[in-house]
Amino acid sequence: MTLTPDALQLGPLVLAWDRLALLLAAGVWLGTAGFRHAGGALLFTLLAARLAATLPHWSELAPTLGGRVLSVLDLRAGGWAWPAGLLAGAGYLLLRLRRWPPALTRSLLLTPQGEVTPVTFAELPRPAVVNVWATWCGPCRAELPVLARALQAGEPVLLVNAGEEPAQVRAFLKSVGAPQVTFVDNGSLRQTWQVSGYPSTFVLDRTGRVTARHLGPLNAPQLQTLLDRAKEPSP
Repeated sequence: MTLTPDALQLGPLVLAWDRLALLLAAGVWLGTAGFRHAGGALLFTLLAARLAATLPHWSELAPTLGGRVLSVLDLRAGGWAWPAGLLAGAGYLLLRLRRWPPALTRSLLLTPQGEVTPVTFAELPRPAVVNVWATWCGPCRAELPVLARALQAGEPVLLVNAGEEPAQVRAFLKSVGAPQVTFVDNGSLRQTWQVSGYPSTFVLDRTGRVTARHLGPLNAPQLQTLLDRAKEPSP
């Protein structure tokens, strides 16, 4: 291995420092954010950055259309317009992470009377602060009194359980004296919103977009901030 001002040499392999930095950044991004959305965002970022840098010189890249396309896709050549690339990647993530979930279909609404009713995502009240929780989650238990007080005060708070058995959920809520109306997700909401831990809280605006996210237990001031955000006029 040899270090030079321009590159890292590993035997016959020569990696320019800017290309190596790009590869390392891509690896860290994919490893921490996950392949499902981060991979798409990375692809959009790279393609947009290459296109923005090469399109002004399109006719000079190669004599044929195929050669020009290959020149754009040849990452070894360098040449990046990162502002355009980052804008495209951020736009992709915004659309993917804040999209309206296709459905909360076949999820269950549990009522104090013990009824179990199928609902869809479109039937959820909004704007709202949506809290995703589980009975086995210690931090969820810690924040439950704060959420219960908000529910009893008529605030737009929705509880969504993380797919546990309805009888178990109902018994737990009864045992802690919390309001027993909750939704039980069938997995679609958590998958679409990329829930990474519990509790997770989301601000849902009047149009059905997620406009804010909070991972971890909420205290009263934090919940109030999210409630204020939910009540803001939609853009």
